[in-house]
Amino acid sequence: MVIGLLLCGFALFAHQLGLDNNPGWGARRYAVLLGGLSLFVLAALFQFKGRIFHRLPAWRPSSLPGWMTALWNRRLVMLTVLSGLLIGVIYVFFISRGLWTVWPEISRDYDSLGAGFRAGDVYLHNEPPLSPALLSLPDPYDPDARNAIPAAKKSADSVWDLALFNGRLYLYWGPVPAVLLALIKLFYSAVIADQYVAFAFLIGLLIFSILVILNLQRKFYPEAPVSLVLICILAIGLVCPLPWMLGTAAIYEATILGGQFFLVGGLYFAISAFEGQSTSLYKPLLAVTFWMLAAGTRTILLVPAVSSTLIILLWSLRNDFDKNNRSRVCPGPFY
Repeated sequence: MVIGLLLCGFALFAHQLGLDNNPGWGARRYAVLLGGLSLFVLAALFQFKGRIFHRLPAWRPSSLPGWMTALWNRRLVMLTVLSGLLIGVIYVFFISRGLWTVWPEISRDYDSLGAGFRAGDVYLHNEPPLSPALLSLPDPYDPDARNAIPAAKKSADSVWDLALFNGRLYLYWGPVPAVLLALIKLFYSAVIADQYVAFAFLIGLLIFSILVILNLQRKFYPEAPVSLVLICILAIGLVCPLPWMLGTAAIYEATILGGQFFLVGGLYFAISAFEGQSTSLYKPLLAVTFWMLAAGTRTILLVPAVSSTLIILLWSLRNDFDKNNRSRVCPGPFY
């Protein structure tokens, strides 16, 4: 608590203390203030948790699934939600660069590709037209040839890291996020820039990561204190480079976060698929579907997606084999 108060004091009186020559508030002072408040609130919750939550009953109905049983712990639910909201606020601070309500735009490539999909094309739509001087070059990728013609250089500098073929611009990243945007555009016509795509994927990644932590805690560490669970949630939500990536959220960050969202989402469904005596079918299918979407977002994730799918398949075959052997030896108690 003391450290949190000190950080808040440094942020509030940085100019008076000579720590900041600028009397106004910049991104660093906001970050220090937000960090101080976060430390103060978490320290207060940990110190007074017995007084705050001693009246809340820890009801654990046995009829609910395992992960829902863990969520019925009132204290764990409240602190988990508060931790998630705190991480979300920190995400907004980074993606807005301290402006909160204004999110700077760097690229809108996925939106352009989604518009192309809706028109039946695979190239980018809504992009600035390329200069005829650039397109007339024998090799538009030759920097010396482009720099020799001012119009061609200016046109080439207006686009970045895209493939040019027959006068059209193509995106070499995975198309899954663009497909999702094309579906969203059926109901929402405004431009959805890449920073919004990156933020949505990161929030989804945070939710699935929290669910994985709660599932593992319930299954393997049921006696672990709530404070340890919250530390794990804060660590996995604020681990570098996740917040830093939001400060420059463009097509790269949107693709990377999208791949991780689908990968961890598939991991959650895979972990929760084989709980109890009966094996559900829809969760393994969801896991494999999420891993396919991960590979469709980033091709490099094809390796963990295929290997994880094989693990799910072998796991299912082993469970079926064990059930068949048990039924032959002693068919009654196991059914």
